[in-house]
Amino acid sequence: MKHLHFLPILCMAVLMTTMCKNQSNQANEPEVKYTGFKSAIITKSYTSEGVNSTEVTYIDNYGDQWFDYLFGVGEESPMMISTATEEYDYYLFPKEKSGWKSKKNDTESIAWMHLTDEVIKRFQIKKIGQEEILGKMCDMYSLVISSHNPVGVDTAWVWQGIELKLNIHSMEMGSGCYLVTDMQIDVPIPAEMITIPEGYDIDER
Repeated sequence: MKHLHFLPILCMAVLMTTMCKNQSNQANEPEVKYTGFKSAIITKSYTSEGVNSTEVTYIDNYGDQWFDYLFGVGEESPMMISTATEEYDYYLFPKEKSGWKSKKNDTESIAWMHLTDEVIKRFQIKKIGQEEILGKMCDMYSLVISSHNPVGVDTAWVWQGIELKLNIHSMEMGSGCYLVTDMQIDVPIPAEMITIPEGYDIDER
């Protein structure tokens, strides 16, 4: 019985440790969350008039770090890297360790969890229903991506801030479809996948 007075002290120590961990986790979280989950590895297929390509997206810190890797058709096609933080898109040839970068067009960026009146007006966004993709109930939106020289209305299926499916119609690109084929949520993200690779001879275009 003489050791019972240590129990309240032990409980208080555990409570303080838990509070400190929670405060630390909250301090590391970004003020603006672009996704409803902390991290993800997402694989998409893109099909347009018989041409197929694959895109892999690495998301960390609720979308604060967002890297898209687009793999074209054949070895002659560069690997494209587009990020949420860089002002450039990168087009790299891994074997030759060369490539180029060009300033990205931010007018096509849509933060689905933070739609503003300006973005809704610019893209003519309208919610048109719900549909399940990969077992996830998505909100469906019609929109017009003006820079694609539209010949029709595009459709996006959105879940937790990301597009699980996107149908595009344009004069430049024809009709195409992005579709998520695999999605791993809240998984560790390798540091090298959310960093622009070093050691490349890169020109600006």
